Amino acid sequence: MTSSKGKIDQNRKYNRIWNGALSYGYQPILTGTDLSGNPSFYMNLVIGLAIKYFGKETIDKLFSLWENNKKYEKYDIFALYLLETYSYDREVSKRPILKDLREAYAKDFLADKNDLRRKNLALRENLYYSLCMKKYSEVLARNFKLSEREKEIYENFRLDPATDSENLIANITYLFDKYLSFDKEYKYMPHFPITFSLFDLKGSYQLERSNRADIFRNNDSKDLNPLAFFLLKRKSAKRAYIEETFGKALFSEEKEDYINQSYAIDKHKKSKIFFTKGVAKTNYDKINELNSKARENNLNFYKNKENFYERIIKNLAKSINLSLKSIEDRDFEMSKNGNLSTSLAWKSQIPNYNKIFTIKSFEKKGDYKVDIMLDGSASLLYEQEVVATEAYILSRALSKNKISHRVITYSTLSDYTVLTILKDFDEETNDARIFSYKCLGFNRDGLAFRSYSSLIPKRKVKDHLLLILTDANPSDLRPLITEGLSPNKDYKEDKALKDTKEELDKLRRKNIKTCALIHKDKASNATYLYYNNFYQIKDLSHFASQATRLIKKELLKK
Repeated sequence: MTSSKGKIDQNRKYNRIWNGALSYGYQPILTGTDLSGNPSFYMNLVIGLAIKYFGKETIDKLFSLWENNKKYEKYDIFALYLLETYSYDREVSKRPILKDLREAYAKDFLADKNDLRRKNLALRENLYYSLCMKKYSEVLARNFKLSEREKEIYENFRLDPATDSENLIANITYLFDKYLSFDKEYKYMPHFPITFSLFDLKGSYQLERSNRADIFRNNDSKDLNPLAFFLLKRKSAKRAYIEETFGKALFSEEKEDYINQSYAIDKHKKSKIFFTKGVAKTNYDKINELNSKARENNLNFYKNKENFYERIIKNLAKSINLSLKSIEDRDFEMSKNGNLSTSLAWKSQIPNYNKIFTIKSFEKKGDYKVDIMLDGSASLLYEQEVVATEAYILSRALSKNKISHRVITYSTLSDYTVLTILKDFDEETNDARIFSYKCLGFNRDGLAFRSYSSLIPKRKVKDHLLLILTDANPSDLRPLITEGLSPNKDYKEDKALKDTKEELDKLRRKNIKTCALIHKDKASNATYLYYNNFYQIKDLSHFASQATRLIKKELLKK
């Protein structure tokens, strides 16, 4: 039963569509919302204008093309993107108020309050995010940089001004085929009539389909339990999406199940853990596009000041080497032979006491192990290139000193906390792999560090450093699970910090030395999580000295 407020909101949306279409008395197939999830005056007016210029039957037929396609939401928003530009250009001279409405929509889209929602949108449909950012930045005379590929699409992904009801569908499907790999024959048939956001990315721009006639019909599934089939299909779809976005699974299903049964428990029991090396299963996986764009952005950032960063690598490698030697030089033990200790020579007169010599005793550099963990959440989206460059600098400098190390990035998407190994201990530093680091999703840090512990031997380790590059601000849409009748707790602020600290303390008890380089002004959070074992990164000019201090202080202290 629809509440009175719900009916009012619905009527407001319909009235705006009818006003643009100059036609009344029918239920629109689409209604628009803004980034906040509220009815958008401008977008609903645009839908109405599209109906005015092309006719309701043509618009209905257009959106029905992909009605049963599993990517229907993607095609919905890209179709509306095209219709918005076309309708605005056709109508603005007749309705000058459209200019003000469009500017107001652009300001809201780019407002600071919608920062996290835009990042969610970038995660869900990165190309659409980039095109909208460029479009609405231009509306407000602002700059937004696109990659070369995105620039080409932006300049060509638009309807010809001569488009009419006769060729609208052909023109849109042509653009979809060329730029979105559209396949109108690729169908899926849901079996349970519930509207849901598959990955619960709240705040993402969405369209609501209000009359989908046949989408829940499937004559082949009469003998199945609809709810069980729906839940199984949803679970499988999530897992498939994770593999398409992050890469194929690193472990077998049996080992993955074991890890989840061992670590995704108690307050994280409704979460999943997924390990990968970021390698796509097929050429069509989303990760190929995400990695390609990340590498392009990160490498361009590095190449822009390559000589400067190479000097940092050289200085950092030299500083680490000197630190290693200083530790080795002062490490010694008593022996029956070696260099005579003059201060102990008198003990030679003591019967059966002959340990009056000293001999150096130090571990080989190869015995040191370092894990570099990169916070891969969308909250670091605007620091992505910096973090990737730092990881590359660290890896190169450690390699020059033959220190065994690994580079891991982590982020949380839907139920899954994903750890991607960009470089393993036995692998060479590969700029293509490390520069594929990307920021997306949220950061359920506690579960990430708990998952990481599954990569560490159960016995106490020696000379193992965990160096974390993060913003020290754990936050996730999914709550912490509480026992009994107590309500679940939001994973943010104090609750998230406490959970993260508990997992870091468990690692410390295993003799994993932990420290961090912080990329935002979160000094209180950093102190709570890392005590005094962190530095805030304000610029890369001091990165070598700060990293050296941490490594010398934590890894090399005895």
